[in-house]
Amino acid sequence: MAISRYSDTTNLKIVYYLGAGASYNAVPIQEKLGNGMIEASNQIKTIIGNTDVINQDKYQRLKHEANKLNEVAEDLYYFGLKATEFGSLDIYARRLYLLGLIDELDRLKFTASTFFTFWENLLFKGQPMDRDKRQYYSNIDKRYLSLLSVLLEPTQGGNPKLNENVTFISWNYDLQLEKAYQTFMRDKESDFINVNKSFNFLNTDYPGVKRDIIHLNGFSGVFKDESKHFSVLSDSRIDKKEDFLLDILDNVNDFRDHKSMYRNYINYAWENNKNRDAAKKIMSEADVLVIIGYSFPAFNRRIDTDLIDSFRGGKGLTEVIYQDPAASDDIMNSFFGSNNNSVTINRDIPKQFYIPHEFLNPKSAEKMVF
Repeated sequence: MAISRYSDTTNLKIVYYLGAGASYNAVPIQEKLGNGMIEASNQIKTIIGNTDVINQDKYQRLKHEANKLNEVAEDLYYFGLKATEFGSLDIYARRLYLLGLIDELDRLKFTASTFFTFWENLLFKGQPMDRDKRQYYSNIDKRYLSLLSVLLEPTQGGNPKLNENVTFISWNYDLQLEKAYQTFMRDKESDFINVNKSFNFLNTDYPGVKRDIIHLNGFSGVFKDESKHFSVLSDSRIDKKEDFLLDILDNVNDFRDHKSMYRNYINYAWENNKNRDAAKKIMSEADVLVIIGYSFPAFNRRIDTDLIDSFRGGKGLTEVIYQDPAASDDIMNSFFGSNNNSVTINRDIPKQFYIPHEFLNPKSAEKMVF
């Protein structure tokens, strides 16, 4: 049944289902992603061609290993073109998977991780979102900040925790949600390994620890060597592109020697059942599904159907809110049937992410007024 004024709405479990549009104000999406990767390529080539920089003692390594950085730049350019040609980086990745071109798929994953780390930490600065330069990308899409300010709860002397009844499932490579959470931590300089201690996103199975977010396609910015996790950036305070390139040189060497470290962290839902199974369990326990900025692309549809079937076949108490300017009635009808009063579609460009009224103002059965 649908949630109504006659329902007990205490302790409802809420799942946020995120697509690229949820990070629209901070990360380039769709055709803009390819352009962003090409811009990253150009900036790397500009830096390694700047003799005033690479002749400095600190940056001599950029000169001596310029060939490696040039390869990174060439891959950014190449995959940027492919993202534009195929309509998305995900579609091209799927092509490589279907053809068994695993070496190139690994290069794509490494390049994607490099790009999103570069973009979210340094490259976004000064980048316009449109040709008219009316709006510029921000470090963090501030809608995440607004959302977390409501969904986080205090702890005794520690960092805040996500409400235990809320979980995120994301199709995105970016760490926008994690970066937003980072701003609520006591230690402003915490890297993502420390973030994970109080906001679990690394897809590690700690007994009794709730997963706050599942990235269905994996994520950038972090890799794993044996049992230890590392941030792609050696220092979260890096604020110069030249210093970022020094870290990239270390990562290039690690990638060549240990490709599986990166393969683990950008890992598509269609090649990894573990994340999908965990997401299905979370969906089956949910009462409310909030879909934000997701277009339900055809190549993900089977997985989306699998997850939403788990939601529909779970508790039976369902409410769906779909926030997306291009939301499709047909897709929602295919999932939930036509004329379903449990589904609400909002096509306005959201200035804030939706927070269910039942979360803000829960009512127990004993307090119902009939």
